[in-house]
Amino acid sequence: AHLRAHGYDVSRQVFQTPFFEPDRAELRGGDAAAPVIPQAVVTPTGPEGVAGPLRVWRDEADSAAMAGAVALLILPHGRHSQLAAQPILSRVRAVAQAGAAAIVIVTTGPTGEALALNADPEGPPVSVPVAVIGPRAAQPALAAARGSVRAALVLPGQGGRRPAFNLAGAIDRPGPRLVLSTPRSGWGPCMGERGPGLAAFRILTAWAPRAFARQAIDVVVTSGHEYDNLGGHTWLKDGAPKPAQTRLWVHLGAGFAARDWHEIGPILRPLASADSQRVLMGTPDTVETLRAAFAGLAGLEAAYPSTLGAAGELGEVLRAGYPRVFGMFGAHRFHHAMNDDLEKVDPAFIPPVTAALRRAIRALLPA
Repeated sequence: AHLRAHGYDVSRQVFQTPFFEPDRAELRGGDAAAPVIPQAVVTPTGPEGVAGPLRVWRDEADSAAMAGAVALLILPHGRHSQLAAQPILSRVRAVAQAGAAAIVIVTTGPTGEALALNADPEGPPVSVPVAVIGPRAAQPALAAARGSVRAALVLPGQGGRRPAFNLAGAIDRPGPRLVLSTPRSGWGPCMGERGPGLAAFRILTAWAPRAFARQAIDVVVTSGHEYDNLGGHTWLKDGAPKPAQTRLWVHLGAGFAARDWHEIGPILRPLASADSQRVLMGTPDTVETLRAAFAGLAGLEAAYPSTLGAAGELGEVLRAGYPRVFGMFGAHRFHHAMNDDLEKVDPAFIPPVTAALRRAIRALLPA
């Protein structure tokens, strides 16, 4: 309705994406049970789970103890978000090859929360069940693993594939096109992750037809992002204008205006400012313009050339060969946590970024 109100012809592009609806998802050990996040694409268990001795894997030296075990795979500290990223996938495969019956990844990070990991939509990463647990919830299991406690990873549920859709809008005018894109899906509430992108998308899609009255425009909000940018892949393959038809592509990625936090011991305290762990990147011909447009915005003021490599769907656009592209992506402290809720954003963080976006777009699309 928003897009139609601003003159766009609207369409949906339907595609299939994996899903899993758990009956339960927990790590049981002794008399305790801790919640876990099933790792997509999920290998479910029966109602009693997959059991074995509970053992910790920190590096290759622990591999000899993994045969038949429920393995607690401890990741190094980081803002983890993607299974395929190092140092995660190689460790998961090493633990599975060492004979573990099930794997529980401990996503050691700045909040103590479990961090859901983006996944390859084509299938499970290994043949055994895998889940994620946060370092805070994992403490009892880590203590129990020092003894001879048996544990079970319990992941019964229903899964398969079902429809998702990209939502696209177009204003057809002569000449090469302006493209605006943002993902709309993710794990959990993803308010800090997705909220800024969707807010800025609505602002820019209302502004662009008036600001560029003769400019052809394509816009898209993609789904399936958590399955290695599946919706973005789908639109690039069949829906997006070709590189030769595109004047400028602007991508609004994850968490570029999420709340920052003080880390004071185990307690995080909210700040009235945006997390500076946000990246602005563009094709080399845009970098100086971007640095001028975003000056004074912590993190975003340091625009980088795309030759350094971009994350997420911005990377997909660049690899597809579009000649002039810029965009933002970030990983705020609660990125991919199940409590990435409304507390993690503030409407006041959005206008300074959208003002900078408008300055950059105007400079890169001269009349």
